[in-house]
Amino acid sequence: MRSLCSTYEKGKGTGKVIPEDLITAGVKGSILNHSEHKLKFDEIKQTVKRCNEMNFKLVICASNLTEVKKIAKLRPYAIAFEDPKLISTGNSITEYKSVDVKKFVGLLDGTDIIPLCGAGITKGEDVAAALVLGCRGILVSSAVANSQNPEGFLKEIGGLI
Repeated sequence: MRSLCSTYEKGKGTGKVIPEDLITAGVKGSILNHSEHKLKFDEIKQTVKRCNEMNFKLVICASNLTEVKKIAKLRPYAIAFEDPKLISTGNSITEYKSVDVKKFVGLLDGTDIIPLCGAGITKGEDVAAALVLGCRGILVSSAVANSQNPEGFLKEIGGLI
């Protein structure tokens, strides 16, 4: 897997990919700052600025509400609130951190930033809860990867959004 990077120009940066190359390949957006690949705030800031100028959509992951507040000032396309301790556990953020999810959504009220949540989302009820809490979508990975019927799971949760 390659990492999206704004600090490199064409022809430099082994193992990194620049937004321009993704756009050329037809990609419309990317996830940045996932808990498994955290970035320094300055790199997030540079990348959001560069991508916003190209209309390349970024979903920036945030691990806590303090991080959400900082990232929101950058005006990314979307912010995904994910507690790293819940990722791949089957313990949904919508159940175990519902108060924080609601606060997260409130922090983005009045902005154009799309609120998403993830971590431990494994069933349709988790998706429905995310929507009730005010999120406009979810991030999900291990539930799909570990599913006996990934296509069925995606159809189930896709029908809720």
